[in-house]
Amino acid sequence: MVKARRGLLTLLMILAFALTACGGSIVGEREILLHKRVAGYPLRFININSGEVQVLPAGERVAVIFWARWCSYSRPFVTSINEKLRARPLAKGKILTVSLDAFEDVEKVLYFARTNMTQFINGFSGNNIYDLTYKKLSGGEIPEVHLIDEKGILRGITDSYSEMRDFLEG
Repeated sequence: MVKARRGLLTLLMILAFALTACGGSIVGEREILLHKRVAGYPLRFININSGEVQVLPAGERVAVIFWARWCSYSRPFVTSINEKLRARPLAKGKILTVSLDAFEDVEKVLYFARTNMTQFINGFSGNNIYDLTYKKLSGGEIPEVHLIDEKGILRGITDSYSEMRDFLEG
């Protein structure tokens, strides 16, 4: 009986984490960061393809998409955006994706990015949801898109493709 309760409690905790960390709604205290310079801008990330540390491009509008291969909402989200961009490329702006998967999953993330995410600059954190870049942008639920202007000011947090595109090209 005790083992059954412990197992049920563990299952409920895992389910609660999955629902709040993956595919939740975009609300909360992060709103106070809007219209302020992103801490530590320009941000650094590991390029998935080269393995080198790079800096988020400065001087132009950037959308940073945080996602994870383990998140059932993230994979179709980034794949859908990739297909839309393949059909109609951006006129201005850049999109950086940052995977929040663990380092041991880098090969799986790399494969997924090479086959489903060809229209982006693809970054990798390697620290699950505790990535420094994500924390600097006050990340919450994934997938989500952070809209950063030319001066490093966080202008919006969204999960809308059209809002992201309008921001980048506006």
